[in-house]
Amino acid sequence: MQKVGADMKGIPPLITAIYMVFIAGNATAASNITIQSDIHVDILDDFNDVFVAGGQENAIFKLTNTLGIDLSIVLMILAVNVTNDIDQNEFGLAAVIDGTPFNCQKQDPFLTPYPRNFERWECRTVGGNYTLPALATRNLTLTFSLNIAASPQPAINYTLDIKVADVIPPRVASMSIIPIVQPDLVGPGLHSLTVTFNEEMDNSTPLNATFSPIFGPYGTENEINSIENSTLIPNGWIDNRTWRGIFLITASTPNGRHRIRLTGAKDVSGNIMAMNTVGSFVVDTQAPQITAAFSPTVYSSQNLTLSVDAFDRGVGIESAEVEIGSSVPPTPYNLSFGFGRLRFPLDIVLFPPRFVQIESWFTNITAGNISNGSHTATFRVRDRVGNENTTDIQFEVLANTKSIGGKIAFLCRNNPVFIGGNFTCNYRIEDEVIAWLRSKGWAVDVKRYNTWTEAELATRNLIACSDELFACNPRPGSAAYKRHILSGQPFAEIADSRLIMGARSFGYSLSPASFSSQISTNLFITQADPITSGHFLGQPIFASPKRVGILLDLFLRPEAIDLADFGGAPAGILGSSAIFRVNKIGSHGRYLWLGWFSSDALPADLNIKGNEFFQKSVSWTQCGNALGCV
Repeated sequence: MQKVGADMKGIPPLITAIYMVFIAGNATAASNITIQSDIHVDILDDFNDVFVAGGQENAIFKLTNTLGIDLSIVLMILAVNVTNDIDQNEFGLAAVIDGTPFNCQKQDPFLTPYPRNFERWECRTVGGNYTLPALATRNLTLTFSLNIAASPQPAINYTLDIKVADVIPPRVASMSIIPIVQPDLVGPGLHSLTVTFNEEMDNSTPLNATFSPIFGPYGTENEINSIENSTLIPNGWIDNRTWRGIFLITASTPNGRHRIRLTGAKDVSGNIMAMNTVGSFVVDTQAPQITAAFSPTVYSSQNLTLSVDAFDRGVGIESAEVEIGSSVPPTPYNLSFGFGRLRFPLDIVLFPPRFVQIESWFTNITAGNISNGSHTATFRVRDRVGNENTTDIQFEVLANTKSIGGKIAFLCRNNPVFIGGNFTCNYRIEDEVIAWLRSKGWAVDVKRYNTWTEAELATRNLIACSDELFACNPRPGSAAYKRHILSGQPFAEIADSRLIMGARSFGYSLSPASFSSQISTNLFITQADPITSGHFLGQPIFASPKRVGILLDLFLRPEAIDLADFGGAPAGILGSSAIFRVNKIGSHGRYLWLGWFSSDALPADLNIKGNEFFQKSVSWTQCGNALGCV
């Protein structure tokens, strides 16, 4: 603004400049308003242009998103009295915009370099708010009345025509997709997109909407089709601000994040929106991957545990269920989430290769709810957007019962000793294990490990050992090695230390050591199995906390079935195993490794459930049935 000279004598008081400041009337409105520019009108373009009563000058200002919003308008007036002989306190100032009065109050004077006879006034609406008329190109009339107290002269009126014009392109206020999984996930099927603009739109003009993957394949724009509706508004417009379209996600739609682009829409003033990326969503059309499912054969007196392991590379697993197919219609059972663990699924090709979160889901079915005979268990795993995968497992519910017992050849570290009327072995936990086996009905014969012959072992149902340094470390060519590997004789390794020599020798583990130990009372069951059927997750097996050996299951070969960890849910990438088994494969016999007694625990420390699991483990190893052999 130009400075006004001090030598303009005899000229009435003048308004030399006007500023208009628009302030939103409430916090909500404030978040939706943008001031592109304030009005600043220099009424005196130069010192010779005297603004007289009745004079007019035009100014254009631009406001964004003001339709229907109450505004407080502050008029900042800079006035000058050039006669110097009139007390400036005698000035009076009033303002009116299109008939709406404003209260005007004189403010503190401007600081230098302006002359002392400058005054600053502020005018505000009487009611506190002023509703700006609907945005369109139109004129507002601003009138100021400047009067001097005790003067016979009439008030001096200044009239300013202000041109209000909407020159701002419309923008998207909100967008929503239905159906969608929070926060922004969509699966296969038909979806609707609703777009709301910040102002009234020209619904005779179509809106162009597309979506495309952010990361390739490039150049592919998928159209979002506008929908017609009962209001007969064309081009997909639901009302003057809202547009709706539909789009289809199929198995061929690239997975990953997609951007939504909008173009072509106009507001009622004719402003065209620029190309606008208004949002994005994630497409997931890939079903969860099932890595394993378990439905063991049980007897009619047993509870049945079924479990499935799966992972989803996209949005995550939402639910799992199993149907027992022998009933009509099939009986569905919802599975409960058990636990998750990071694994590298070597049998499933992933690109890029990476660890995945494999989740275990399970259910327990009470004995008697499944009829005797053969059954098909159909497992169904569903992700959060509806993609699902299934797999079938055959199992049986048997009516006949089995009896526990049989002959065990126990490989001792040293020569047997005669104690209490029986021969036994007494290195570390050998005598405790032998006594426990005998108490459960097994006939246990004992000899030094390297004195057993193949012919002698062939007359026994099971080979067992506990000494990890020698007895449980059968060398190729030894009688025990040949009987297990070549003749299919079952072998139970009940470890007395943090070693796993037998499994390493037979090729079931890549490491000869269990590497770690934990103190706990709980066996944490991770898989439905005949040995643990009816139980899943944490199950106390000791009356008080004991230290047990655990193997990092990273070292287990694929044929090894990890039944349980120890303590709680496996954490991190490296899981563990406190007990695992191997089915009969080719000429190999069944195999069991159990690390419960590798430190300070003994069979006598087992509670009722621990005794049950130990007994089922040995029974399964002997004859393939956890309840015993015929």
